[in-house]
Amino acid sequence: MASMQRNFVPGLIVLGLGVLLLLKNLGFIEISIGQFFADFWPIILMIWGFQLLLRGKGNGFPFTGIILIAIGAILLGNKRGWYEIDLSSIFPFIWPVILILAGISLLRGPKSFGNSNVAFMGGFEKKKEQWKLEDGDFWAVMGGIELDVRKAILDKSEYQLNCTAIMGGIKITVPRDVTVICEGSAILGGVEIMGEGAGGIVATLKEKSIVAAGTSRATLRIYSRAIMGGIEIKAKGSE
Repeated sequence: MASMQRNFVPGLIVLGLGVLLLLKNLGFIEISIGQFFADFWPIILMIWGFQLLLRGKGNGFPFTGIILIAIGAILLGNKRGWYEIDLSSIFPFIWPVILILAGISLLRGPKSFGNSNVAFMGGFEKKKEQWKLEDGDFWAVMGGIELDVRKAILDKSEYQLNCTAIMGGIKITVPRDVTVICEGSAILGGVEIMGEGAGGIVATLKEKSIVAAGTSRATLRIYSRAIMGGIEIKAKGSE
């Protein structure tokens, strides 16, 4: 279902272009595909927005969908001469608002849990050799972090990880025999937790992966914030 949703917009666009080309080549319509695209490309934004509205689930997609539909409708109306709305008066406020939202997200985040691990314009990974998992903060600032908890030594019953990706990416792979409790938020970015995704202008997501009582080795509490970046948390079996 998720794959079908991701492919819906590009599939619909390609299908539409194919139908137009076929009708043109058969002589049923006289149209310049280039001019048609120049006049009506905002419809793509509107279709994308409607797709996000249909996804819903309270994860930020409806808000982003409404914004995309509004922008597409304004651009289309301006191009067709139905009305005239100057978007240039709105753009100067966009980045300040984004920075304010990002600041609020950072201030509302959980307190530091332990050691700080920072990847600034670079990256580090813990996935090949055995390593010891500890409570801590992980920051990917224009860089990347990859953690494979399947390789980690778990000597406590509970761990807390605070993950923040700012124009960077964090990928965490956890074993299937641990309990995972995740909270994620994104601002102009995306988070994917156990196959469930949230993204767009502002989005939030909570997900739990609870192992049956008596079989869970440990509990991982992961707090994720993606600001113009991405965070992915997924479960896999042992290698």
